[in-house]
Amino acid sequence: MTENNRVAVPNDSPPESSDNDSNPAINGPPLPPSPAAVSPSQFASLLTDFQRLVSELRDRLRVDRRMGITQLTVGVLGILGIPGIVLVINCVLPGPIGTPESIGDSEFDQDLDSADGLVQEGSVVAAIDAYRTIATAAEGANDRLASYAWMAVGFLSSQMDDSQNALLAYGEAIRLQPQNADAYDGRGNVKRERLDQARDAISDYDMAIRLRPDFAAAYLHRGLAERRLGRIEAAIENYDEVIRLRPRKGITWINRGAAYSDLGDHERALADYTEAIRLLPAYAGIYINRGNTNLRLGREGEALADYDTAISLEPESPFAYVSRGNVRLKVGRQEDALADFDMAIELQPENPRLYFSRVTANVTLERIEAACADLETALTLARTVGLKNPRIDTRNHVVEEVDADRPRILTEAVDETTGFIALINESLARNCGRR
Repeated sequence: MTENNRVAVPNDSPPESSDNDSNPAINGPPLPPSPAAVSPSQFASLLTDFQRLVSELRDRLRVDRRMGITQLTVGVLGILGIPGIVLVINCVLPGPIGTPESIGDSEFDQDLDSADGLVQEGSVVAAIDAYRTIATAAEGANDRLASYAWMAVGFLSSQMDDSQNALLAYGEAIRLQPQNADAYDGRGNVKRERLDQARDAISDYDMAIRLRPDFAAAYLHRGLAERRLGRIEAAIENYDEVIRLRPRKGITWINRGAAYSDLGDHERALADYTEAIRLLPAYAGIYINRGNTNLRLGREGEALADYDTAISLEPESPFAYVSRGNVRLKVGRQEDALADFDMAIELQPENPRLYFSRVTANVTLERIEAACADLETALTLARTVGLKNPRIDTRNHVVEEVDADRPRILTEAVDETTGFIALINESLARNCGRR
């Protein structure tokens, strides 16, 4: 789960150009690591945050005694140790009912508590069934409650990679409440994040904004969709609107900085990352983004300082070590660079890109056998594991969501892996005498 506004966000943007600033490996630039999918232990950690926030929000709702939608922003930025990635989850859950006109007040309150509890326990499938039962029972008597319950089904189904049922659930929420802007936003997120249907998602975001002109989350999500389509200026316009509405929303400054980087406007990108750091000083990914920008501006010292800070905040981020290692190579600190690559590999030994990144350091130190061994390992892993996410390079980029199990990502990874394997084979042939 992630952080953004309330329905999920950055980690997947349009393919980044391979414009690395790192030193070349034996035959080609070292490639940074690819992010991993959320593991069961990480999912459990996310549910812990979810439980805490749901408890706080529902306590407030009970005091207020109004039907409402619980919009969660789960602050787990950087939990995967992936630089420049912001995982945003917009949790849309029903709040308790307590108004006199509500039907079955205590009954539904108890049912909602039970459904929330199932989510908190990690029993997501059972929670989906519970919310679906509430939605069916409430329809006709309390369509607002039913609509919000369907939204909960949609959100949870999406998190279980059940995109079709998620779309159906959001469709039901919209049928029951055609003016429900949150439902359009949630459905747009499923299309954008899970199905790579950015254009269709924009239509839903347009409707959400039409219904609620100050809907900051919808502007943010529409900006992410525009960026995925390569319409960077349009993405920036949406981010501008979010900043106007919610200037203290750090995630937007990160995304706008990434968009400016796409346009080659690195000074503006740097300014946005600096503001994001002011708002989210404990998020390591922003320092990596700013470090990459400083590197592109020729400011190696500032880049190293940013990477050092990122590592101090998130010492288990392989990408941070690779980024710092590349700069250390550039400034002639080969042994230190090698130590960084070693640490990155220790943290993520199944990532073929990391071994390929270490090749340059070994060659610079005239350790040709070690370099060839790294190429062989990278080749074996690329063939067996593949590249989990091909959209990562040493440029600044914040993506909406990272999930190596999504069919779209896997399809792209296949194409990227083929090219990566060809590059390794060419390097082996030229430098190691192997074919």
